[in-house]
Amino acid sequence: MIKKHLSLFLVGNFFPLVALADSLQNCSLPHPPLEAAATENDGAYLFFHPRKLSSNYTGCQVMWDEKGRPLITLVFRAGKLSRYEYANIDNPVESGVCTYRMGALVKGDSDICPAYEDAKNGFRAVGSEASFKVPAARDPRTRGASGAKSP
Repeated sequence: MIKKHLSLFLVGNFFPLVALADSLQNCSLPHPPLEAAATENDGAYLFFHPRKLSSNYTGCQVMWDEKGRPLITLVFRAGKLSRYEYANIDNPVESGVCTYRMGALVKGDSDICPAYEDAKNGFRAVGSEASFKVPAARDPRTRGASGAKSP
């Protein structure tokens, strides 16, 4: 799990950044699909898709909050993390993009952007999803249009 922003997620409200990688796989999902993973942290539920990334994955892995708002978008090209986009609706000035090349941060605030080594494998569920049940009222995967399967 990417630790630098997790506590920030649970404190602030966020809005989606428009990913420059919209044409890549999973980059344009408006809500978490039914098959998105769920994880729980300090009473808050977070959702991410895809659950697992192949070693040569090209596309995005997105994390949403309980309201179905994208919090972070990770962009991968041929299995390598190239971008980390984060958003804050309370203060859009605090939203940003971290760019990585050859395993190093090349653009973005190093005090905010996670180290490449901490983010390179994408999001992973902490604990077993079977150990908790997301209440339907707090699960954006099953509400309205957000319950639609991903393309």
